Amino acid sequence: MNNILARSRGTKISVSMQRVFLCQESPNIDGRDKIISDLLSLDAGMDVVILYREGNSDINIDLLREELTGVQTLVLWVTKEIIESFRSGVIPVEYKIAKNELNIPILPIAEYGDLFPEFTKYAEAVHGIAKDDLEYRVKLKEQLDNLLASNELLKEIEEKAFSAQMFLSYRKIDITKAREFMSVFHDLKGFEAISIWYDNFLTAGRVFDEEIRESISKCDVFTLLVTPNLLKKNNEGNDNYIVSTEYPLAVKANKAIISVEAEQTDKTDFAAIFPMENLCGIYEAGILQNAYIRHLSGSAIREKMNSEQSYLLGIAYLNGYNVERDYDRAIKLLISASESRDIFGYKAAKKLAELYGDNEVFNYEKALEWWTAAAKISESVFGETDEETIITYGNIGSIYSDQGDYPNAMNWYTKALLLSEREQPSIAFDILYRNIGSLYESQSDYANALEWYSKTLKFREKLLGNEHPGTAESYNDIGQIYDSLGEDEKSLEYFTKALNIREAVLGIEHPKTTVSYNNIASYYMNTGNYPEALHWLDKALKVRINIFGTNHPDTAMSYNNIGVAYSELGRYDEAHEILLMASEIRERTLGDHTETAMTYNNIGSLCTKTGKFSEALEWFDKALKIQEKIWGEEHPKTAITYSNMAMVYAGQDDFDNAMRLNNKALEINTSIYGEKHKQTALSYNNIGSIYSSHGNYTKAMDYYMKALGIFEEVLEPEHPETIATWNNIGVNYGRLNDYPNASKWLLKAFLGYLEIFGQDHPSTQSVQRSLYVLKMNRESSDKHLSPGSKSGTGFFGKLFGKK
Repeated sequence: MNNILARSRGTKISVSMQRVFLCQESPNIDGRDKIISDLLSLDAGMDVVILYREGNSDINIDLLREELTGVQTLVLWVTKEIIESFRSGVIPVEYKIAKNELNIPILPIAEYGDLFPEFTKYAEAVHGIAKDDLEYRVKLKEQLDNLLASNELLKEIEEKAFSAQMFLSYRKIDITKAREFMSVFHDLKGFEAISIWYDNFLTAGRVFDEEIRESISKCDVFTLLVTPNLLKKNNEGNDNYIVSTEYPLAVKANKAIISVEAEQTDKTDFAAIFPMENLCGIYEAGILQNAYIRHLSGSAIREKMNSEQSYLLGIAYLNGYNVERDYDRAIKLLISASESRDIFGYKAAKKLAELYGDNEVFNYEKALEWWTAAAKISESVFGETDEETIITYGNIGSIYSDQGDYPNAMNWYTKALLLSEREQPSIAFDILYRNIGSLYESQSDYANALEWYSKTLKFREKLLGNEHPGTAESYNDIGQIYDSLGEDEKSLEYFTKALNIREAVLGIEHPKTTVSYNNIASYYMNTGNYPEALHWLDKALKVRINIFGTNHPDTAMSYNNIGVAYSELGRYDEAHEILLMASEIRERTLGDHTETAMTYNNIGSLCTKTGKFSEALEWFDKALKIQEKIWGEEHPKTAITYSNMAMVYAGQDDFDNAMRLNNKALEINTSIYGEKHKQTALSYNNIGSIYSSHGNYTKAMDYYMKALGIFEEVLEPEHPETIATWNNIGVNYGRLNDYPNASKWLLKAFLGYLEIFGQDHPSTQSVQRSLYVLKMNRESSDKHLSPGSKSGTGFFGKLFGKK
């Protein structure tokens, strides 16, 4: 049995209802019922029929396939159980049929947003929404609007898209032949606007005979699909349904009847039941076309269509409304409609942009092309300051942002912002503010990021209140900025605000709450309190294992961070073991992913610390291959690995390779960030360290001073990067035998570290040792001086996963 059940808002399922199939593996019946409730809700859902399988009993694949053919979208309920099914290769059959055979749009809805990274490992990159998303219901409505048609749009399609209607009569066993005929028929010139009703448009729960009778009475032409099966009796030895019911109804209603031979059939047997008149072969294009032209009105044949009809037909073919779903034909019709500079041209361009942006495998180039086209049409139709135009500008910005093209993303976001004349705050406006803040943060422009995140927070406090997960997200964003600025107490203040809301509203065992645990651990890492950092990291790990299990990207993130903390505590063997665990999980669940590269970088940095330079280079090289593949050679995060490798070569006294790679990193940073930026200063600082290790102390001093000037201008006065540079300058003066200046700068670094990290921090102790060596060996060579903590983009503090 199929055990396919149907639910709708009421007890009666109307003929016009669209259909959604819910695919789920979770034994959690309450969770399934809540998803169904969401899909049927008045504020987020539509008046649809929800189909789903009850239990795991044997299934008739053919019947399931037929049921799926008539649905508009398949909702996939993403849980731990379904991910486990995908991982083990036991993929739900309805998902495989919908995706691989019928090209049905798929909407993943996840129990938690953190399930998506692992899910996409097995199901390719897919857009989806999560139940714990701040804007879940808003996004659900947007997705359903994209995938389904409103009642108003369905009415427009019924009234304006189609010029005539055909009823296709065929034996169930001939469904493949029926689909072949429909494709051939709509390929005939001028026939695309003729709808074809066939029994796959029936839905579980509908009255079969009544709908068949109604559809035949409304049709303009009745088509018999002729195969030997058309003449066979049914299983009970009686006339089949076509002979007993459908054909007599068409005759009684005086409908034009055309017989199309899809498979060679005995003409004598056929003539005994059906008339031979209007019998033609499926591939006799000219004869087939003329047969229908004779029996249809001239207005039914539409060789040319206006933009409205092209758009409405495109939507009909895209979703299978009154025609067989045909993605390629839908795209062709929508492109045709988009050539008009009117409202339907805009709608068509927008739909094309959404298709390419929301498809299972993104096509950013096409999405950008069509959002740009939509913007131009919108400017012409609605005007530049209209909300529709502003939304398209924001969508163009999002495409550029997803591609890592931050300057263009900022241009479009700013354009949208400047043109917006809204006086009242809204969620959409709030998202635009946060996106701008995120763009600034991605470029390490923390002052501007803080400004825009603060604006977002004000909106959310007003719209959502002070105890809402969305407000917590804004507190978290601001905490991240203060963390990056080195203002540790401020970061802790905001991280704690976010944590308090998340624990109270979402609960202790929630993915977002573990993010807050992780961020508070980051505060303790920054202030040198590694035991306390480990306490919070362990809390996050325990919850993540409980929610996701051990084989999950978020669990791997916790292992990664604990490995970093062990390294800072000098527990190198434990650090190496747990970082390897993180890398293995990320390799399994993410593959060649940026987070996998992060762990490779951390292992490489650990090997550099312990003097295993050859092994360090192997790990950095693995990270670099992923980063160059994903981001390219000219990306600032790729530059981090170039810097890491440069410092290894410096440790091996390979001056040429060290300088080559660090200059490459410097060139990337200056081209992206400019001269007065922290990342550029870090590159200068590393070049200074390379010259110092090579014995060119005068040249090293030039670069240290250059780095210091930038740090003091763009960072807080007592920032760890600034203090690290004071330390490097002091060490370098010692190597120049300038002991007074060496003592001055080392003491300054010692007091700075003491103030922010305390006495027991490794950086504080490292400078203290350098001061002791300087005092005891004022006449010794520079080789006795510890090089201290070299500031650079590749060390652990820059690779600690927090978000």
